[in-house]
Amino acid sequence: MGKIIEYNRVEATKYATKWALSRNPAYKDYEKWGGDCTNYVSQCVHAGGIPFDHEGNNILKQWYWYSDMNRTPSWTGAEPFYKYLIGNNTDDTQNFGVYAKEVAYNELELGDIVQLTDLYNKTLNYSVYATDIVSPDDNSCTSQKTNGNIDLTLITCYYDNANSKATRRFVVKARALN
Repeated sequence: MGKIIEYNRVEATKYATKWALSRNPAYKDYEKWGGDCTNYVSQCVHAGGIPFDHEGNNILKQWYWYSDMNRTPSWTGAEPFYKYLIGNNTDDTQNFGVYAKEVAYNELELGDIVQLTDLYNKTLNYSVYATDIVSPDDNSCTSQKTNGNIDLTLITCYYDNANSKATRRFVVKARALN
């Protein structure tokens, strides 16, 4: 089994806070193509020390970004990102790549990823990054890229995000095996 690379939540959160209200010019802005939220969250996770993953047997089982023409759908799309994170590895995996799992709200930690679904709970269409923990209830603060906000509570994020009309959220943990 490969070496476990711990996710540096502090560094990831510093990155999230730095770039929540502006754009990192090293990355393309996908706002005009459905939103920049998952691109931003992927950048945060990568800034937390999680390396790119080229090991999957198809592009949907990989996670990386070098340029707009050399990236995976899981880097920029909410649904592919979720499927990659949850489907790529399990507790007892020996794969290279990010490990993630859904957790309850009271398990939310600084640096976790929260995803929102459509009104019918069928399509994941929005990703936010946890920049602060206010309480173990539904009040954790998040940064989101599409609407250019930082430190919104999850409840505010839900009601403010008219595009997704989200009804449920997914929280994932990240670590990588190398």
